[in-house]
Amino acid sequence: MLRLLMCSLALSVVAPLTAQESPVPPVAVPFGMREIDKLPRSQYARPLFGEPSWLWSAETEPQVPEVTIHTKASYRVGLRRLERLCVIEACLPDSVTQTGVLRFRGGDLRLDLPVHWLAPKAQYRARWLPVVAGSISVALEVGGRMVAHGEFATDEEAPQGLFSVQAAQEPPYVDHGYGLLPASYLMVTPGTELAVRFAAGPQAKGAVQVVAELVDRDGATVRSLSRSLSQATQASSLSLDTSDLRAATYGLRLKAVLAGGAVVADTRQVILVERRHEPGFGARYADLSYPAPVYVSRTDTLPWNDLWKGSNLRDLVVSFDNSDARFVFWRGTSYVPCWAFNTSWLSYEWLEAEPDLNGAVDCVEPIMDKECRNSRAEIVSSTPARVVVHWRYGLTDFAQKVINDEWADEYYYLYPDAVGTRKLLAWYKSGWHENQEFLLLNRPGNAPQESVNPQALTLLTTDGRTQRPEWPRPFLSIDGWPHVIASINLPTRLKPFMAVDDADVQVKLWAEPYVEKPGLFNTYLHWPISRGVRTTWLDSPADFQRPTHSNLANLVNAEAESTDDHRVWYWLIGVTQQETELRQATACWLEPGTVKVAGGSFDRYDQSQRAYLVKAAQGAARITLTVTPSEAPVVNPAFVISGAGQWLSEASCSHGAKRVALGRENDGHDLVVYVEGQFDAPFTVEIR
Repeated sequence: MLRLLMCSLALSVVAPLTAQESPVPPVAVPFGMREIDKLPRSQYARPLFGEPSWLWSAETEPQVPEVTIHTKASYRVGLRRLERLCVIEACLPDSVTQTGVLRFRGGDLRLDLPVHWLAPKAQYRARWLPVVAGSISVALEVGGRMVAHGEFATDEEAPQGLFSVQAAQEPPYVDHGYGLLPASYLMVTPGTELAVRFAAGPQAKGAVQVVAELVDRDGATVRSLSRSLSQATQASSLSLDTSDLRAATYGLRLKAVLAGGAVVADTRQVILVERRHEPGFGARYADLSYPAPVYVSRTDTLPWNDLWKGSNLRDLVVSFDNSDARFVFWRGTSYVPCWAFNTSWLSYEWLEAEPDLNGAVDCVEPIMDKECRNSRAEIVSSTPARVVVHWRYGLTDFAQKVINDEWADEYYYLYPDAVGTRKLLAWYKSGWHENQEFLLLNRPGNAPQESVNPQALTLLTTDGRTQRPEWPRPFLSIDGWPHVIASINLPTRLKPFMAVDDADVQVKLWAEPYVEKPGLFNTYLHWPISRGVRTTWLDSPADFQRPTHSNLANLVNAEAESTDDHRVWYWLIGVTQQETELRQATACWLEPGTVKVAGGSFDRYDQSQRAYLVKAAQGAARITLTVTPSEAPVVNPAFVISGAGQWLSEASCSHGAKRVALGRENDGHDLVVYVEGQFDAPFTVEIR
């Protein structure tokens, strides 16, 4: 049977109150004291069918096979036609099999989706489905037998047409002086082609004329293309060449004329920049701008430069060799560090205290410090061997007050391979606090589902275990895992990750079952960039035109050190291209092997720095380090040698190293040696 279609904006009918009735005021439960917050941490990672039903919804267990389609107000230009985001809900209560086929039919649509996730309790999966005129029939078949069927529509409220514009390649826009660019902006270098695609809505008939014009600041056309499409509903592409154009900002005017005279129009901004020399590995101060108006309330805006007029604050960018990864501390995020990719940004969060307590107004966290009064980021050192950045901030409320005099110091140790550590010193005595959460920063104009796919998170261990939870209702089980590596599946070549060395670590997924939400992920309006907006959930698709952020998951782990007034945590962080690289980097961090030293003494392997600590003998003119790997190979090791005189200035590796880099820290008293390579057998590093 097919249950009633639920659209992204559901309506509820509430009976009016009688004279004898009065509304019951909601009970204010402090954050951190709600039922879900008081659960044991292991509750966040229960097996698939072991979760209490109230944790996800109040629905009763289905008695018959069911399939339901929940449509969302999100559309995109697909490979062949306009597509709409839909959440498929299905259950199979009377069978042990979990495999079936969903068959979609409507007009010329013939789409079969295999499903391997059927279960006695309703499961949800998000898919982009073609938008066709009229109703679409859907049938769930299991074992060659149809067990549920019905009809639904994707064309309700569908746009008349939709444009998409992509560049073959975009340079990292932070290298050219910009923070989080709106999705309507593209940045390209001369000669890059712009691929313009258009798909008409399902009601369009006959031919359609598509026109794309690139215009300069005076409105003069510098490039123009036109194409006639015989079938309006079929997506089509045309390309604009930017060769021989000077560096400037251009407008891209897009127009489609449908049969009958209806017009679909759109615009983009194209920033044409000259090619720049790759910055290479290192940290630098920068001035990153934002080209769109900044919201200073729910309705009012001001230009970016007006907000920072007279300020001497600077931004901080860390770049890496032969990589488009950038680690950015930006005023627009209150200096919260993020992996900044052109598609979206990713943050590991910060130290946060319980909101609305101790005189606080709204939340208590550094993102409330919009003017960066109590938030600063500075370069401690930047050498060919590593970068060290210190970020200090107060736990601030919406009224710009530091609550309870609580502060945090974070140190980031980053190496040329774009892998390093985050070390948090949390200065507080007691109370609920949070220190880690994967937060997706969405470009204005993009919903999170346009920046990350429903299988947004991958959880791994070094011994090969894997979990791939999928929104909007992800399930996972990490029972018995010795540690956790979490990788965020951004639509980029490089994936940000974080690893935790804690056998008791637990994972909390921010995923609610409310399928009427505008997107697949919990999304909020008050950060980044925006000011004057208290902590606010996004509940209208139109609000995706603002800068937003979405929370995905928390890694909850015990501190590494603690005293009466502070606690210390550290994590392995970075970006990697393949899961194999990710497992190897983490395995080396967890099992670094042993070191023997001639010309000094071995102190320890410091996980908080991802480095071997060595003390040089006084007056030593040569130090030899012999490293023996454990079961895991040693990958891209770093050594910090204290007491190394200025005469120790050269280093070499016995075999297998692609390169060796040196750097001086602590006013020259410490020598950092970074060795790029993978070592499965003992090797020697010599410093002369």
